[in-house]
Amino acid sequence: MATVERGKFTPRPRNDPSYYGGKFPFIQTGDISDSGGRLHTWTQTLNEKGTRVSRSFSPGTIVIAIVGATIGKTAILEVEVFCPDSVVGIQVDQKQATKEYIEFLLRFWRPTFLAQAPETARANINLDTLRPLRVPVPPLSLQKKFSDLVDRLEQLRSAQRESLRQASEELSKVRTKIQTLEREQQTLEFEIADSELFLKHLDKMLHELDGATATYEGLGGLRFEYCPSCFTAIEVLPDNVSDHCLCVNHCSAIQIAAHADCP
Repeated sequence: MATVERGKFTPRPRNDPSYYGGKFPFIQTGDISDSGGRLHTWTQTLNEKGTRVSRSFSPGTIVIAIVGATIGKTAILEVEVFCPDSVVGIQVDQKQATKEYIEFLLRFWRPTFLAQAPETARANINLDTLRPLRVPVPPLSLQKKFSDLVDRLEQLRSAQRESLRQASEELSKVRTKIQTLEREQQTLEFEIADSELFLKHLDKMLHELDGATATYEGLGGLRFEYCPSCFTAIEVLPDNVSDHCLCVNHCSAIQIAAHADCP
């Protein structure tokens, strides 16, 4: 009904960087756990050198994690990937069963796999547990109906994920816009505060200017009896005479020269 093979990755140490960083997907058990049942993303890649010491599985293969915390987690591959020995690939004979039916059956059996795994620090499922499994086989037509239902559900899930992705992007844009507007608001508030201070300063200057004008007008109307320079009695001149030295008719030539700017 199915071919069961274990993945492979033989280099030691396993983190030797000379095998990684190429264009070939190299999945881990965590990728299976995070896939939601349909695996099309991965976190690592291999280069040509890495592919020579690993094993690949084609799209449509069921992969199952057989080691660690994700033990028993399953997914159907949507792309060709390379797998380490912590992953088993199950290729279903489509004349006898559908991959969707077998994958859901393995999900149902996961608690059994967990119970049978050795109680060690790194629990695992071995091939001797998987290969002898006796699988209930309903009519193929019924399995295909089940697969069609699973496909429709997966399409709905995919559409939901895309909607959530788009909503997340829009929410991120809105948050960015709000932050921009908040910064602009703060800038405007600072500018308004500065403008208010400037207006207060102008108002103060205008008030002082009004006072200075009043003082000038008041002093401009004063009449002196004696010249503040030479103390000579000042001749009273007609009101229409302006711009003259207070003692223009009495000061000496030297005093007049001292007031050369006066006519």
